[in-house]
Amino acid sequence: MRCYTINFKRLTFSAVVLLSNCGHVQQVSDFSYKNLYQKQSQSKAGAVATAHPLATQAGVEMLEAGGNAVDAAVSAAFTLAVVEPSMSGIGGRTQILISSSSGEVFGIDGTTQAPLHYDYENAPKKRYGYPSIGVPGVVRGLTKALNEHGSLPLRKVMKPAISLAENGHALISGEALRQASVNKELNEFEGSRRYFLNEDGSAKKAGDWVVQTDLARVLNAIAEDGPDVFYEGWIAERIIEDNQANGGVLTRKALKDYRAENSYIVHGSSVRTEGSIWSLSTCPPLVLSLLRCCTSWRRWGRT
Repeated sequence: MRCYTINFKRLTFSAVVLLSNCGHVQQVSDFSYKNLYQKQSQSKAGAVATAHPLATQAGVEMLEAGGNAVDAAVSAAFTLAVVEPSMSGIGGRTQILISSSSGEVFGIDGTTQAPLHYDYENAPKKRYGYPSIGVPGVVRGLTKALNEHGSLPLRKVMKPAISLAENGHALISGEALRQASVNKELNEFEGSRRYFLNEDGSAKKAGDWVVQTDLARVLNAIAEDGPDVFYEGWIAERIIEDNQANGGVLTRKALKDYRAENSYIVHGSSVRTEGSIWSLSTCPPLVLSLLRCCTSWRRWGRT
């Protein structure tokens, strides 16, 4: 998932990337939402682009309420955790890039971590399920961005996500297809069966109404008590209890000690374009390298 917001009044740009599953599923026609493929929307205060119309709407609402680009991006990200769980979620990781009106660039690394005591040689190996779960970084990352660069209270920013989890939303086609592609795996776990499948174990279809009461309760708690309730409070207790009972490796200490870090920002320019990206073990640094290669080729008279 990616969501981008720009605040025209303050000329502030914010980009949030949440990752949980980067698989590609072919899109099909969807009549659950009007203007489905117009995923960009704008208000007089700025513009928002996300992977889901409801997340875009949440971001625009924050701008129209007087919030800045970070408020809009964080609200959209929490909303995506509700409406696009196969691609985004509070149990995943996030990387955040913020460009301020003064020209400063900030990065936040909310990468998923393995517990410090993790024993790779003896730990259970599985590509999905409880043994594969690391300490999630999304909640710490998003709340850090809001606390340091946002302007609206957490409760207000999370309100659209909480409402959608409590009251439900129509499943969008892409999400329905992704869930159908892992129907066998979803049937293996009680939680996924309860919220993402029909009673007979079959996949939900686009347009089906989805209500997530447990997620709503968790989001409400985070909105009221902040990220500590997720990493140290009753939510952490439930996470560890469930994880360890099903072969996972998480511990209370691993959750409590987790911190979203400030990223080292890599600056570069090429082909008359300057840019800043966060330095992580992912594609952005490679982008600058490739652009510099293109610049060299242009200098050599090649196109």
